[in-house]
Amino acid sequence: MNHKTVQLPKLNLSLLVIGALVGLLAAIGYIAANHTTRVYLLPRTKGLTPPSSVEASYAYLSFDDLVRTADAIVTGYVQGISSTRWNQDSGEYWEYYLKEGGFDTIIVAQPYYEIVLTIERRLIAPSNLEDIEQLTVVGPAFSPVDGGESPGVQVGSEIMGFVVADEMPWFDGRVSFNKRIHAVELGKAKPILTIATSPESSFLQKNRDGSFTFKDAYQETAVTYSEETVSALIQKRQD
Repeated sequence: MNHKTVQLPKLNLSLLVIGALVGLLAAIGYIAANHTTRVYLLPRTKGLTPPSSVEASYAYLSFDDLVRTADAIVTGYVQGISSTRWNQDSGEYWEYYLKEGGFDTIIVAQPYYEIVLTIERRLIAPSNLEDIEQLTVVGPAFSPVDGGESPGVQVGSEIMGFVVADEMPWFDGRVSFNKRIHAVELGKAKPILTIATSPESSFLQKNRDGSFTFKDAYQETAVTYSEETVSALIQKRQD
């Protein structure tokens, strides 16, 4: 590969000061202009078509991270997996049209689906966490029922699940534009219990010998832990 060396000019302090002042004035002018720019938010009601596919992205957590940071750890069975819904009470897809100055943007709904568990043991489960049996998998992932990527489990799978308390943006008919952070905000946030990381890493499959297999979705490896090892790690966290 060829590399080209470029000689940087010597710095001139007076030019730097003038450049800084010009940059500051430009920034003030931009802020003033942005402050007075009209913003329009209008619901789109005709010809709405949900996207045919979306990609999921989750924070990476190792097995030790899961044990250390999960709000709840449970064992049991997968009882059901719902179809894809969208983040409003009706579950229907929605869109909003944002017009800001000369820019047009379409604000779209966020998909989610639910995984229902039959819980046998609550290894770690604070009393303030209710309805651990129903976990919300927040998009941008579609449910496998609708052709989305498999969460690594299916109905009837015996698992150990790692759960966290979180919230998701929820559309209740109110949409606003926050100029300070330059972002669209929905009317409220809905508290949910969800998976700790990617679906296939948040659920450990139980094997016939009682061990559990952790699938590292990012390293693309699988590690099997004995029930004793898992219990020891959980006990270490509680001590």
